[in-house]
Amino acid sequence: QKRTSPSTPAATPASTSRLTSISGSLPLITMLLPTLSIILTLLAPASSSSDEHFQVLYGNGPITFQTLDRAHAESDLTGKPMMLLAHKLHCPACKAFLSDLLANDVAAALARKFVVGAVERADAPDKKKYFPSDVDIVPRVLFFTPDGTLVRNLTNVASRGKRNHEYVYESGAELIRPMRQMLAAMAARGAKGELQVPELLPKLTVAEL
Repeated sequence: QKRTSPSTPAATPASTSRLTSISGSLPLITMLLPTLSIILTLLAPASSSSDEHFQVLYGNGPITFQTLDRAHAESDLTGKPMMLLAHKLHCPACKAFLSDLLANDVAAALARKFVVGAVERADAPDKKKYFPSDVDIVPRVLFFTPDGTLVRNLTNVASRGKRNHEYVYESGAELIRPMRQMLAAMAARGAKGELQVPELLPKLTVAEL
């Protein structure tokens, strides 16, 4: 008697439909993974004790400071530019700058249009990126596009002539000009597709912001 090998059962319409549904969902799942990663970063706890200490000192002021990872994630998610303060927790110049910045109504109003991050000098994961002049001088403020690109030519004009001080700020008033420039550049980018930092901007009052 001849043996017959068992035949593979034919796919039913229901199983075919399930396979089609799963394969059709894969591109959508792939597209959602970066967003899910951003959301998980935003929900993560503070990354270090220095971040927690910073929030205790400055977390109740008119400017909301995020940790470095959260700031990058929120900027990417919302499309807002990111402004990053690189500091040392016990640095007298950093404390003086922060006190002046938080007391400046114009700077505080402009800051609401940014995602504002803060990172301790020792906690910066990429020193060349967050300290581009490779000099250990704080406080410094850097501006980033939502995709995490550092805007290198956005510097403090008050520090021109001081070597390696182009990203260093001493007062909230010094920060107003580059903040306005960044916002104007982002607005122009929407129309032109590239970031251009304007040299001159009109002075704005708090009511006009």
